[in-house]
Amino acid sequence: MTRCRFLLPVMWEKGTAKALPLVGNDTDGIAFWINDQGQAVGYSGNCTTALHGVSWENGIVSPLLDLGTGAIAQGINNRGQIVGQVGSADGTTFYAAVWQNGADGAVTNLRTPPGDAAAFASGINDRGQVVGSSLDSNFNWSHAFIWQDDVMTDLNTLFPASSNLFPVMANKINERGQISGMAIVVSGPDAGNIHAFLATPAHQSMGKSVVAPTRQKSNVPANVGNQLLQRLRLGQFGR
Repeated sequence: MTRCRFLLPVMWEKGTAKALPLVGNDTDGIAFWINDQGQAVGYSGNCTTALHGVSWENGIVSPLLDLGTGAIAQGINNRGQIVGQVGSADGTTFYAAVWQNGADGAVTNLRTPPGDAAAFASGINDRGQVVGSSLDSNFNWSHAFIWQDDVMTDLNTLFPASSNLFPVMANKINERGQISGMAIVVSGPDAGNIHAFLATPAHQSMGKSVVAPTRQKSNVPANVGNQLLQRLRLGQFGR
C-alpha cells in the first residue's frame, strides 16, 4: 500500500513561510503562481485528487467555479484573470480554462486544439494572452498554443521552419508576448530531443506573426511528460 504524502500550499514573505488555507476538509494543495498584488492560485484537494481550483487573497481561500469535476488554477495576471484547467462534466478529460473575474467569475472553457483529447492553460499576461498545452488521446504532449481574442492558435503554425522545433508545451507569457516552453527537435542528429525555448513575436499581433525561437537543450528523461503531469496532478479531478 502506497503511503500518501500530503503537500501544503505556502506563501513566503520576508523569509517566513506561512501555510495557506485549504477548502473545507481538504488535506492537500499546491500554490502555483502569484501576481504583483499578492493574489495566489493553485488547487485544494487530497493527496491523489485536485478537488478545487482556488485563489488566495489576504489569507482567505476561494474556490473557483468548475464544470462539476474539479479544477486547477496555474496562473494569474495583475488584472486578476486566472488560467488553468477544468475537469469535463463527465470526468473523462480536462480542458484549458480562463476565469475572467477571478474567484467571482464564470469559467470560460477554451477546450482543446482539433484532434486532441485534453488541454490546460498555464500562463496569462496583462493583455489577456493565454498560453498552454494540449495532450493526445494517450495523454502525451501534443501541441503548445496561444489563445487571444477568443481564438486558439497552434504555436507550431507560428514557428518558422528554420527553427527545426515542434512546440508541445507553452508555459508562460510575459508582457512583451515572449513565450517560454518545451519543444521537440524535428530532424537532424538531435531529432527527438527535448529543448526549452524562448519564442519572441516578430510582430505586435501574435496571431498574425511568425515567432523567432531560441533554444536550450534540456537533459530531461524521455518520460518527462508523464512525470510532469503526475507532479501537477493534471487530470486527477474528482468529487
